[in-house]
Amino acid sequence: MTMKFRSPLSVPMAAKGFALLLSAPMILAACDSGAGQAPQAAEPKAAAEAPAQAAPAAPAVAAKLKAGASYADTRDALTAEGWLPLQDWEGCRKGLGARRDLCEQTPELASCGAETQTCVVQFADTASQQVAVLSVAWQEGGSGFGALRSWKFAAAPAAPASGQCPAKDFNGFLKAFAGDEKLRASYTAPVLQVAQMSDQGEAGYVEQKIAVAAKDYNEFFLRYRDGAFRIVNSAGEMGPDPITLDIKPEAGGAYLVGIPDDVEGISYRFEPYRGCWRMTADPVAAP
Repeated sequence: MTMKFRSPLSVPMAAKGFALLLSAPMILAACDSGAGQAPQAAEPKAAAEAPAQAAPAAPAVAAKLKAGASYADTRDALTAEGWLPLQDWEGCRKGLGARRDLCEQTPELASCGAETQTCVVQFADTASQQVAVLSVAWQEGGSGFGALRSWKFAAAPAAPASGQCPAKDFNGFLKAFAGDEKLRASYTAPVLQVAQMSDQGEAGYVEQKIAVAAKDYNEFFLRYRDGAFRIVNSAGEMGPDPITLDIKPEAGGAYLVGIPDDVEGISYRFEPYRGCWRMTADPVAAP
């Protein structure tokens, strides 16, 4: 059986004096907040492969964001409305280099600029598939994030549609989904809700929900080969033995897919989408 590898998280941030970082958060068709443009040093860039989309209407939470508000209050306002930290684990680690511990501590961190004392953080609403990009002050002396400076909302870029649903029933769809990489890309939500264990220091590890862009998600471990479902590990190596899946119908036509008696948190939620289904969540954290 394969293991689900995820980074430990915690909300507090206590470090200072790191170099200008670059990132490429998944932003498209951004709606300006009216609070001003984010500083150049930390401005996120759109994904080059993303198709053009119309700018979404500003979500209700936009009315609760205020320039100059503390980051703690801003974060609370977003999470209270169901917005999740949007983690770009690999991108953040590459940019931070020796200070990659900041990526572990703060999943929403995308980039920071030492000269501007500004950081970019990201949140996502997986229900509406929108992303919030916030520019916040970095407080000198390592005391953490300071005041909110500006913010934008964007539609999460989706993979190109593959055409007709591959099957009329969910079992047939799941076989096609697990057996074809292109279908998986087309029928995966642009932003997924993912459960993982968060390192809370003395309190130990606590389950926390975050958002992960589909392009960064690599923990779908099911494959359909030779008439059976099988498991692959994180290196892409397929196990020799077929497995039995536990497929549970949920409200609204959704399905929760797991493995009976699994202790490693392998689970996937699929929800109805345009006459078919798409994967929307990895709802069980690895122990």
